[in-house]
Amino acid sequence: MSDGNESEFTVRMMEDVERGHVVLSADDDDPSSPEALPVMLETAMQQWLEENPELFVRSTLPIIQNGQTIAIHIWYDPATID
Repeated sequence: MSDGNESEFTVRMMEDVERGHVVLSADDDDPSSPEALPVMLETAMQQWLEENPELFVRSTLPIIQNGQTIAIHIWYDPATID
């Protein structure tokens, strides 16, 4: 993925760490700039949400290292219509 400034990133999604929990983080082998990672994680999260409109996000937790977001945990439930 690109952040619009020609920087390339690889974001890893660990799906279903446990039921209803995914984690977005940088690929361990990605040498990209740490300053650009928060934008990439936000973009990846937005794409995940658009691809899964049937899910209801219950909670999110950004993981911060040296002032930069390095991962995002997302807990979700299936959407229900009453």
